[in-house]
Amino acid sequence: MASYAQDRLWSWLVCASATLSWLAALGFVFSFGIFFPVFMDYFQESREKTAWIGSLAIAIIFFSGHASGALISKFGCRVTALLGAFLCALSLGVSSLAKNILVLYFTYSVLYGLGTSFVFSSGINIISKYFKKRRSLAMGILTCGQGAGVLIMAPVLQMMIDAYDWKTTYRIMAGVIFLMCLTALTYSPNVEGEDTEGTPAEEEDKEKGCYIDVSVWKEPKVLVLILSSTIIMFGHYTPQIHLVRYCEDIGITADAASRLFVYYGLSSCAGRLVSGRLCDFKMINTFFVYQIAEIVAGMSILFVTMATSYVHMIVFIVIFGFCDGAYITTLNLIAITCTSPDKIALALAWQMQMSSFTTASGPPIVGLVADTMGSYTPAFYMAGGVVLAGSCIPFFLLCRKERSASRDLWTTLGPTAESTDVPDWRKSVVYTVDKKASIRDPN
Repeated sequence: MASYAQDRLWSWLVCASATLSWLAALGFVFSFGIFFPVFMDYFQESREKTAWIGSLAIAIIFFSGHASGALISKFGCRVTALLGAFLCALSLGVSSLAKNILVLYFTYSVLYGLGTSFVFSSGINIISKYFKKRRSLAMGILTCGQGAGVLIMAPVLQMMIDAYDWKTTYRIMAGVIFLMCLTALTYSPNVEGEDTEGTPAEEEDKEKGCYIDVSVWKEPKVLVLILSSTIIMFGHYTPQIHLVRYCEDIGITADAASRLFVYYGLSSCAGRLVSGRLCDFKMINTFFVYQIAEIVAGMSILFVTMATSYVHMIVFIVIFGFCDGAYITTLNLIAITCTSPDKIALALAWQMQMSSFTTASGPPIVGLVADTMGSYTPAFYMAGGVVLAGSCIPFFLLCRKERSASRDLWTTLGPTAESTDVPDWRKSVVYTVDKKASIRDPN
């Protein structure tokens, strides 16, 4: 069987295929805001119960990270992605027969989320295999699939719902998504220069039958990423799910609100490409881009409560969409670069699984607060505040570096160093340690 070199023409074909798969599978699930008011009216349910349909589907995508990683390790990215495509199509077909909202929790939320998780994880892993020099750019293009999917899917879904109904729309999309995900046939497992060897500890664990590997939790960057993204995900997907209903509450029609997803998709794609290209430069700290994106996103969620017109909503969704694109791209980049190549899938799996809990609970809790208070304003304040709190977590890495530098200094001085060894001016000026561990007064 032919093998393919990294960063070559076939690599970009694989990147395009993965992007199309993401466009189909992720574009649909992140356009749930279009179905949100439709399901509320059809099933006569509250914001909270209806939000569980979309939030659970997104959460299952992340929660199934370990299952996806196990399938990829066992059968490869190609088989895993094709299985995911089949589950997505099956889910939509069966969901179109649902008579109540409880059925959708399983047929759509669980099945579609599981299938999308397989497509999602396969895309990220195949990019890490086929790219090395241009990995950041390729990841940016891949994550554009989600933004482009929302850009295309949202208005099309709204037109289909207006022309037919949600059940017919589900049946049509089952076939469309399955066909688009067939592009995963290009995921050849034979890649030159790929690092596939595990560490001795991992091989020993496999021999002992230990399948729960928590070793990545010992790595500070992985730990910070998991904690930060877990908190952020509580409020991050609130706008996508509640957008159309919120617009209706402030006097904007559902048809006009659905067009906001076009602006979201365009700005999200721009954010993914710009952040992916920026992170290709060595002087750019990916964690810094990650933080800035979520700080601005959190602020935009807070300020959307002041929106009173369609123009205000356009401004909000463009800013939020750009930040969302930058966040998703940098999140994936950090996950595949903050640990050794043989632990990338494990780091992704833990990050996805831990964030799934807040992803599932966030939008329904926001809906519950909105139902209880009779307004989205306090609900969005809560969501935006949580996002801002999560974006501050990476500052702990900076504090750790400062403590590490201080500890290294005293280690260099030696365990017998007295406080008198350090001159009084140490508190007011910068001093250096030379190779012989002597302190030099810059004066």
